[in-house]
Amino acid sequence: MDASVYLLTLMDEDVFVRRLALELRGAARGTTITADGLEIRVRRNEVSGRPHEEDERHRSYPLLLDIASIDAAAVARLLRVLDLLDVVFVAECDFLDELLNRGRSELADSEGTAIGDDEPLRYLVAAYFHQDWNIETPTLRGVLELFAREEPEELVRGARDEAVALLAGDLDDEATEQILDDFGLAVDPPAHGLSYGRWLALVADVLTAALREGGGG
Repeated sequence: MDASVYLLTLMDEDVFVRRLALELRGAARGTTITADGLEIRVRRNEVSGRPHEEDERHRSYPLLLDIASIDAAAVARLLRVLDLLDVVFVAECDFLDELLNRGRSELADSEGTAIGDDEPLRYLVAAYFHQDWNIETPTLRGVLELFAREEPEELVRGARDEAVALLAGDLDDEATEQILDDFGLAVDPPAHGLSYGRWLALVADVLTAALREGGGG
């Protein structure tokens, strides 16, 4: 009985593997976790960031759990642990009816959107600027343009507005870095010739341009 779980977390992958193994009272070897009734392989999602249909947007989440299990109860136990870890997840398997909320975390809405509309900038950072952010496009601008094409206009506008609000707060670069680090930013702006404030300004500029092109203002 196999299952896949698409997952979004602000934890580093190594930290997530260790915490998940600990909570399951299992053992981790590399990126594979074994626990009672479960064998879980944690890997990067190869199609992360690519466009998907509205009801399949969870398939762009950056992490994927490949699960081999002896029964649905073991998978249900895993999903309860993921809820405790405050990660966003959506399961795909043949026994969804046997899982609480049909294998969907409370943090994922009915259409598979990770993180609610009240945290659009955090979603942008976590879902698009993770450790493998440059798989689809090698430039920061390209990733932002991908986000603007792929996500609903309301989410794009919300991320733009949040970036503008942070810029208006006239924070120093250290404070801006701390906020973005808390969001899970895996990009080092100085390595691209930008301060953290200038990276945030790039977010605002690219998303504003995308909204104008789309007629969203």
